[in-house]
Amino acid sequence: MTELVCIKCPMSCKLIVKSFQDQIKIEGNNCVRGEHFARQESIEPKRIVTSLIKVLDGDKPVLPVKTNAPVLKENIKTILIKISKIEVNAPVNIGDIIFKDIDDGVDLVATSKTQKI
Repeated sequence: MTELVCIKCPMSCKLIVKSFQDQIKIEGNNCVRGEHFARQESIEPKRIVTSLIKVLDGDKPVLPVKTNAPVLKENIKTILIKISKIEVNAPVNIGDIIFKDIDDGVDLVATSKTQKI
């Protein structure tokens, strides 16, 4: 049995996930989104990764970035190691792809902009 708090809507339902062989039973959800969230968390948890990268010749020393889709939770450490080695030259705009295919078709994108100095 696993207890989760659903993050898919403001209700924050307290979910109970019970696994029996290859079946999953979910209790406590008030909507379908909670059931989907609990199944995903039980089978294959994923997260959006956010971090900072170094900016060269920019008006800011670092740039916030994120993955443009959720990645498997088990891959986060490897992704963060890759991110720690990235440096970009200014200028950079919001949405620019910083690292294409950082993990299984997921790109790393800028979430802020920086100008060249």
